[in-house]
Amino acid sequence: MNGGRLIAFVDPYAESDREDPNKEEEEESDEPPPGPRVVSSDLNKLTERLGVKLREGEVLGDGDAALTVNTTDGRSMRHIGMLGFKKRHLAADDLVTAQLETLNFSSTGIFDIEEKEDITVQSLVYSSEFAMPLQADQVRFVRDPTTLQAGFRPTGEIYPVAIRLSGRAETAFPDGIEGFEGEVIEGTDSLNLVLVADTDVLTDRLWAQVQVFFGQRVATPFAENNSFITNLVENLSGSNALINVRSRGQFSRPFTVVETLRREAEASYQESEAALQQQLNETQRQLNELQSVRVENGRLTLTAEQARALRDFQQQKVRIRKELRDVRHQLNEDIESLGTQIKFINIVLMPLLLTGLLLAWRLLRLGRKRKEKQA
Repeated sequence: MNGGRLIAFVDPYAESDREDPNKEEEEESDEPPPGPRVVSSDLNKLTERLGVKLREGEVLGDGDAALTVNTTDGRSMRHIGMLGFKKRHLAADDLVTAQLETLNFSSTGIFDIEEKEDITVQSLVYSSEFAMPLQADQVRFVRDPTTLQAGFRPTGEIYPVAIRLSGRAETAFPDGIEGFEGEVIEGTDSLNLVLVADTDVLTDRLWAQVQVFFGQRVATPFAENNSFITNLVENLSGSNALINVRSRGQFSRPFTVVETLRREAEASYQESEAALQQQLNETQRQLNELQSVRVENGRLTLTAEQARALRDFQQQKVRIRKELRDVRHQLNEDIESLGTQIKFINIVLMPLLLTGLLLAWRLLRLGRKRKEKQA
């Protein structure tokens, strides 16, 4: 309220906020053990009066920005809770994000924004329309990212995850602050506040690979989280005139059709895989029941009918596993085929088409010149 600037990082699930494993054990105490460790934080007490609230217990899932991770069984799968925001998810008219290409967030929160008459809210980082809220605990305890796909239905809404607030604001403590005896400033005409709904964005693991060379730690970046933070600090440490300067913006034209087809293919793959996996689990359950029907003298004995059913279940299990492999192979094949078609169009077809048009134009001009000479 006194004209200062603030960059605040809040989080519904701070993955990196864990107990230090090297911390010495505390002395024994008669006090009861503390409750579950709190891994969330917000500034809603301050920001609700400004029209902004961090959703409690919800994180963002985004099928468009999902990062690819390795699953426990060695497969590569997109994780809709770990997000790589590209230029299409970044404000092109703000100096902080205009020159950035990619930012990596993890279990990021969602801001709900209520319009206030004198306050301007600008989204710096935001989701695609292929996003939806997820329960924080669902992401917190997930071991296989494919389980997050179950029931994932994009809402079509774009959710802000990093915002800038400016304008006229009133204090969140009109009755004063307990323990503070000074004068309470009732408001400001120059609010400058940036809220980011993720604290994990600050950690090295999301933007750099750190290696040790000759005793020195060297970071090799694969995202621009560090530039994002540096830009924020430099921007808000300048004058009010510089803070309000806007970039002319950069306009990228992503292959939206390709991205849509890829998402549709993945969604179809997920549905087919889930159905086949359910069949496989049911077949395995029936197999287990059948194999434990009767044991005599330490040996498994089955009737002719049961033995025939056992063989059928085993064959069905092999068939389902083959279908699962075929579905996964088909997904990769469809995406590669689409990429090959696009490369053919860009590298071969378009140059040939342009060359043909130029030749036709040239021949047309030559024909006109001959006619003029004959005339």
